[in-house]
Amino acid sequence: MRNTRHARGSMLILTVAVTAFIAAVFVIFLLNFVRFTGSHQEQRTAIEAASIAAAKALSRVVVEDQNFGFVSLSNQAPIGPATKAGDNYYMPVTGINTLLATIRLDLILADVLKDKTLKDCALADYDNAMRARQTLADTLQAAIQPGAKNLDIFGKPITPLDDAVAAYNSNQVRLAGGTTRLVPGSMKLTLGCVPGLTTNTRIPYPSNFAQLDSDQQDNLFYKSYLNIPYAGKDFVFAATADNITLVDFRKFQTTLPNLPYFTPAIVKCEADEEFIGTQTGPKASRFVHAASCAQPSSLADNRPAPGRLVLSLPNGSVNSITNFRDVFTYAGINKSPSDYIQTPLNSDCPSDQLTDVLIPVIGKEHAPIGQVLRVALYDWLRRCGSRLNIQSFQDAFVQPLGASSGSHANFLEMKSDGTVSLKEIDPAPVLLPVSHKQWISVTGVTVQSQNQFYDVYIRDYVNQPGRIRGGIHGGEPLPQVVPPPPSQPVNTIQFNANNLAIFPMGPPGGAIRPTYQTNGIAVEIRIQYHP
Repeated sequence: MRNTRHARGSMLILTVAVTAFIAAVFVIFLLNFVRFTGSHQEQRTAIEAASIAAAKALSRVVVEDQNFGFVSLSNQAPIGPATKAGDNYYMPVTGINTLLATIRLDLILADVLKDKTLKDCALADYDNAMRARQTLADTLQAAIQPGAKNLDIFGKPITPLDDAVAAYNSNQVRLAGGTTRLVPGSMKLTLGCVPGLTTNTRIPYPSNFAQLDSDQQDNLFYKSYLNIPYAGKDFVFAATADNITLVDFRKFQTTLPNLPYFTPAIVKCEADEEFIGTQTGPKASRFVHAASCAQPSSLADNRPAPGRLVLSLPNGSVNSITNFRDVFTYAGINKSPSDYIQTPLNSDCPSDQLTDVLIPVIGKEHAPIGQVLRVALYDWLRRCGSRLNIQSFQDAFVQPLGASSGSHANFLEMKSDGTVSLKEIDPAPVLLPVSHKQWISVTGVTVQSQNQFYDVYIRDYVNQPGRIRGGIHGGEPLPQVVPPPPSQPVNTIQFNANNLAIFPMGPPGGAIRPTYQTNGIAVEIRIQYHP
């Protein structure tokens, strides 16, 4: 009996010991499993933070193009000291999607108006935009490489890879408590695309003008990484959103063979993480690879004051010109050759002398003033951007002008919602200078009304955008300025430069251009008495 009890006691002790051992092993396994699982979630958080940081940096990359000024993935307001123009005012940045959408809209509008010159202007801009887009794509690819050197509009370095590493480490250390680490040198950035995403670039409005299929847009916004052609030209929009957004890294692609081109905007972040655990030894470790993709943000094209298209009538209304369309259809204007097309090459006129120049789209001296007018109209439409309401513009274009017999001006301007309104001001603007590297064109004795003859002046302040070719004002609209000491302008196409107003300069340290928030003059058409 005693031996039996002793055996039973030994078995109980052995059972308890084995059970305790199994429980201990299970607890250790469970703890390590929880740590590994927690580490995986921490790594997901860290790699996602890294991709968001990289996308944020890429949204700041800008290139300066000779035809459009500053171009980026995102529109940016004129607030950056590194964009300061010769007049000390900052320049805006145009998002590549906004640029493409504007050109596509202007091609549609040219067809709606059945105007060849407008279409030629848009086609020329398309060719230039393809070059600007390629430059931006190349710059973005270079920006993600180690040691890349790019500056944003504030002159601050743009370092997507360094920002991604810093974001990863910040999240990893904070969340993992030192149990994991980023393997040095394992962080890698790749640019590409994720098909099927929607942009934040609006299609032409009203949508019956948009000329696209239902699967090419989503809730009145263009889809990205699809070809949405018009007029024989390919339009492929990059994936950008109002805010930086994580997207499925499993759908990431670096090539899209069926597309003529695309701008790689989606950034993929990859990294290896070492997990240091105690599952099989005091310092057992394993390596885990993680990836995440982010879609960059782009500010809406919210340029609040794109500028006015002004029709100045310093001698009162002209009976044969009753709306803006009449200016472009009047037979005398369409047939009359321009007496000259000139530009000041060194500074504004007055101060600098005027020099004969050819408008590239027209390419000939003494072009019909009606054709020159259409180039100026296109330049104003381009300033309105991709938000222009086509129907509203058509309506305003034929709305009756004011009938005042005194000096006054009518002007078209676009509101923030894209609608165009016709307004009247009294009196007409003073005779304005010719902006540096922009142009003036004049034709004499071209309009007749009640036995009175009129000359036509066109001053285009926005024909050539940007600092490289756009002069000291960068091709931006200019404000209505205070006239010089009292002296009446000479009523002749050979105007006296001493009677012209002078455009102001900004402070030496730079400033936001006044015509960013308040509409200035983009184009002025002036019809006045011939002496």
